Amino acid sequence: MPLRDDLFELGFTFVDHPGLGTDFALEMAIREFQRYARLDTVARDPGTPAPAVYWTRLVPQPTGANRYTGDITGDSTDPATLTLIQFWKSNQWRCPVVVLAFSSKGGTRHLVKQNVWLRDEIKGGKETRFWVRDLSGIYVPPQDPAHIQLIGQIGRASCRERV
Repeated sequence: MPLRDDLFELGFTFVDHPGLGTDFALEMAIREFQRYARLDTVARDPGTPAPAVYWTRLVPQPTGANRYTGDITGDSTDPATLTLIQFWKSNQWRCPVVVLAFSSKGGTRHLVKQNVWLRDEIKGGKETRFWVRDLSGIYVPPQDPAHIQLIGQIGRASCRERV
């Protein structure tokens, strides 16, 4: 389905997750698109000759007059949403938040998956760590030049929970 393909390309990859159900996944992907499209800054993928790894080549992109102002409905027939999806696609705009899963198995860090949306997308052990790259400007980035933040790990209590 072209709309699903478009949302997947824009970074809302869970739209194709088999465990969500076709209609539910599409509605949720459109809702997420509408939420992120309301932000002042999203991401842009300049493509080549940038690095081949998706999250490292994204750059901040102000939305300006192309910011979504409608209701967050998840409606796949909403003309304003469909028009904006095509605008994003033609201008290489992307979701500004990318969650990354890294494994430290064997003592070295390697990327397991980029653009994680759902908890069951990663079948890792306690060595799996989740990081986020946020280009929206909503969250203050760390001082680390890689601009990714550890947000959790499999098999460990949250930093807010007592152990």
